[in-house]
Amino acid sequence: MGTSDRDRQFHPFGLAVCSTETEEDFEFIFRTLKSNTKNLNPKVLIADCAEAITNGFTNAFGSGFARVHCWFHVMDKLRKKLDVTVDAKTKAELLEDIRVMQVSSTECEFKSASALFLKKWSPNENTKAFLAYFTDEYLKKRSGWYEGIAPGFPSTNNGLESLNNKIKNEGTFRLRLPLGEFFTVIIKLIKDWSLDRHPDSPNYVSFVTAPTIHTLLVSEAYEFAKSRGKTVRTKIINSNEVEYFIPSTLQKQLTERDIKSFHKNRVKLDTYKQWKSRLDVVKLDRANWKNSTCTCATFQKEYICSHVIGIAALQQLFQFPDSAKTDLIGKRRKAGRPRKVKQALLVA
Repeated sequence: MGTSDRDRQFHPFGLAVCSTETEEDFEFIFRTLKSNTKNLNPKVLIADCAEAITNGFTNAFGSGFARVHCWFHVMDKLRKKLDVTVDAKTKAELLEDIRVMQVSSTECEFKSASALFLKKWSPNENTKAFLAYFTDEYLKKRSGWYEGIAPGFPSTNNGLESLNNKIKNEGTFRLRLPLGEFFTVIIKLIKDWSLDRHPDSPNYVSFVTAPTIHTLLVSEAYEFAKSRGKTVRTKIINSNEVEYFIPSTLQKQLTERDIKSFHKNRVKLDTYKQWKSRLDVVKLDRANWKNSTCTCATFQKEYICSHVIGIAALQQLFQFPDSAKTDLIGKRRKAGRPRKVKQALLVA
C-alpha cells in the first residue's frame, strides 16, 4: 500500500502478507491501516479491477471516494477479449477509439464519448459480442479508468507494481523464501524505504506536492508562447478564471464559431475525435497558475504541460529563464537563409 505524489512517484506506507485475497482480507488490511494512522480519510482508491479490494476499502472507509480502475489492467483485459472476438483491423480501430475516450477530462465528457462510441460500433454485427462485454464490465461496473475520474492522481497502479517487482528482484531474488526469512528481508526493505525519506538521507526521496517543471518542458512552453501565442483565443468565465483556446499545430487559426461550438454535444465519435485533436483548452487560475488545467493528453497524464506554462507566461504570471530560450536539441532549422551574425564590437 502507498500513495503517489504530484510527480507520480510512489511512496509505500504499508505492506501486508496474505494467503488469500478476499474482501475480508482487504477489509482487515484497511482497518488496520486506519486504526494506526491519525486522521486518515482517503478520497481516491487506485487498484486493479478486483471487487474484493473495492468492497474491503468501502467497509473500512465508507463510500465517499473515487474508485480508479487501473488503465493498464483494463487495456490488458480488452486486448485479450478483442483477440477472440474481432479481426486485427477492427481491434486496432476499437482500441484507438477507446484510447481517445480514456483521456476524457470530466465525467460528462466520458459519458458523452462512451455514448458516441456505442452509437458508432453498435451497427457492426462483428462487434456485438465485444460491445456487450465492454458495456457491462467497463461502462457499468468498472468505469473509473478515464483520466478525469480523479484529477491529479495516476490512472494506473504502475507505481505499486514497480515496487512489487523491486521486492522480487532486489529482496527475494525471485525465490520462494520461508516465511521467517521473508520477513527478515521485508523488514530490511521497509527500513531502507523509511531512511530514504528522511531529509538528511543522501538518497533523499521527497514527497512532491506540485509537479516538477523540467527545463525541457519550459523550453517547449517558450517555443509555444513565441510561435503560437498569437493564435490563442480567450473566453472569460469569471474574475479569476479564463479559458484559453489553443489551436493544434495543423489548425492555424480558431474562429468564434469554433469556441462557441467547443462545449456542444457531438453527434458522431469521429467528429468528437476531430475536436480533440483540433484544439486544447487551458483553464487558467490567475490566483495560482500552477492550479490551472488543460484538456491535452500530456496534462491529463502529468498534471502539467507546455500549454499551461506558456499561457501563464503570456499573462505575466511566469517568467521564462534564459536557459529556456535556447533552441531545443534535435529541432530542425527554420527554412530560409540564416541571419548574419551582428558585430559585437566596433572600433573607430
